[in-house]
Amino acid sequence: QYNPEICVFMYEESIKAEISGGSYTWNERDKSVEYSCPAGKFPYPMRTRKCTRLGLWEKQNVKAECKDVRCPSPSRFENGDFYPRKTVYTVGDVLTFECWGGHEMKGPENRTCQENGKWSEKTTICEDHGGYCPNPGVPLGTTKEGISYNVEDIVKYNCKAGLKMFGSNERECLENKQWSGTEPSCRGMTNSALRTCCGSTMSQFCRFWYRITRGQGLKNEVIYILSCLQISSFDIEPRYAIISYASEANTIVSLFDDESLVADDVTVKLRQYPYSSECRTQCFLHTLYQRWPSSDVSTHDLIFVSVGKYNMGGDPRVEIQRIRNLLDVGRREDPREDYLDVYVFGLGSDIDQSELNDLASKKDREQHSFHLKDVNSMKEAFDNMIDDTDAMDMCGLNKESNKVSEQFPWIAKITITRGKTQESCKGSILTKNFILTAAHCFHFDEEAKFITVQVTGQCPLVKTIYRHPQYQPESKRDKHIGKSFDYDIAILELEKKMEYSSEIRCHCVISKRLCHCSRILSVVFPCCIVPQRAACLKAAENVKQLQNVTDIRDAVTERFLCTGGTDPVVEPPTCKGDSGGPLIIENKKRYIQVGIISWGTVDHCKGTVRLKTPVPPDSRDFHVNIFHMLPWIKEIVPDELSYLPL
Repeated sequence: QYNPEICVFMYEESIKAEISGGSYTWNERDKSVEYSCPAGKFPYPMRTRKCTRLGLWEKQNVKAECKDVRCPSPSRFENGDFYPRKTVYTVGDVLTFECWGGHEMKGPENRTCQENGKWSEKTTICEDHGGYCPNPGVPLGTTKEGISYNVEDIVKYNCKAGLKMFGSNERECLENKQWSGTEPSCRGMTNSALRTCCGSTMSQFCRFWYRITRGQGLKNEVIYILSCLQISSFDIEPRYAIISYASEANTIVSLFDDESLVADDVTVKLRQYPYSSECRTQCFLHTLYQRWPSSDVSTHDLIFVSVGKYNMGGDPRVEIQRIRNLLDVGRREDPREDYLDVYVFGLGSDIDQSELNDLASKKDREQHSFHLKDVNSMKEAFDNMIDDTDAMDMCGLNKESNKVSEQFPWIAKITITRGKTQESCKGSILTKNFILTAAHCFHFDEEAKFITVQVTGQCPLVKTIYRHPQYQPESKRDKHIGKSFDYDIAILELEKKMEYSSEIRCHCVISKRLCHCSRILSVVFPCCIVPQRAACLKAAENVKQLQNVTDIRDAVTERFLCTGGTDPVVEPPTCKGDSGGPLIIENKKRYIQVGIISWGTVDHCKGTVRLKTPVPPDSRDFHVNIFHMLPWIKEIVPDELSYLPL
């Protein structure tokens, strides 16, 4: 039986699994320990250590310890100098560069050793402008052969002892004055996995993803997401990671409808292959190679998700080369590298970086291979890629998150100050400077200066209140309706535009009438539009203030949507303070406002908190139907409003 503490030596000696300076966790499934170290250190000799069936630890004669993360030291610095000169550079150390006279510095003057064992920012180069191509530089930790930079000249790179090379070890000066391949880098053994995205290490892939989210400059681009290099090491099969994530997460990725999406001239194809315990990557890639679209009309992005090693089914690098040949990528006279991008994500701690590097594209100043801790880290990374204000102008998108503000980024809190008292309502973000809410939240003599709007991290001032001209709460007293909520809609114009983020953004507005019942989100809880109008009218008749009304349809006009009830399921009612909030439906991962919370039949709340007691069967909430209000909304907000045709 395996023991998480001890593996026995052949000669009845024992060694414990502890790591000096760190901690470990026992993985029962893999019969291994995974080491953790403080920031700036890494587990040596490996991040995970297995206990074999012979009762021996892997590399058992090497004591596990947390060592300082080191960054590659410079071999030499062309046409300049650097300081301080040290044998070892650890996290936090700063290198300062200076160029000799007559040379121009390209890149940063200072670079800092980071926790992932890499130097911050780009390679510093002292340029003398003496070649046809610019000086390719000497990345830290490398040595370079070749000092001539004319057409067809080649420079070669090698890594110092103990370092592995990533990128191109040989580069050629091309006729377009660019160097072939990608700038090499030499990395030490830190075993550190990236946990975040959109830092300096992943910014290039993030730029690619922003192109996808915004649909800019993409004509006939095809993105293939594949993952199947080795699946046995994960409880969740990695080849489902992006596919299931795309179908479940409410992010830009989830714009994909089922298995493909055509929008903004972008086609995204999620190819899910039958399960195979042997994980035949070569077969999958070969199928892709056979079906690849014409190289004359499309650019292609191929995304791999891998646990870092291929095992069965052949070497995928062979098929990658066939794909490159098919697309005419890599020719000497016209490399056409822009026609293909291969991104590789390695998941887990047991990564063969060389294999990832061989599969990934190699382009100057770009990175295409990445190392993430696990599947969840990949999901987090993909979320972070789109968590940027430049991608926030697409209406009706949100994130799966524990934060309510990210789940419902279009919700605004409205506070009205009247003397020493305050009342609250909710609203929804129409555009960066308009908030949609309920008219009954405000008195007719209300001044804008006493109204505040609060969204996450921002409190914009209100400039003007617009009420629907047909909102007249006393207009139906002759029909025994003390207060009418017909046309209960208002728009607040802000003095200054808000800035969109993952927690602040607009919803979408319907452009034609909805005639179906869908699951919706009302503020922060689910309910369903009640299709039986008769049940809603009957519930309204039981309201004390409406019992003398001759025709209940005068109070519940066709301009109201109805939610709530207990049949077929119990739907939680709205509370005081929810007035003006949005009634939202989900359509193909886009969230669309169809109503504004106006009034209800039952107060099943204590203040702003819903009671835990059973919901009364005649509990109904009524919402102003936005479709009927569109002509007026368009008058007030003529531009910028996002409409989503259904």
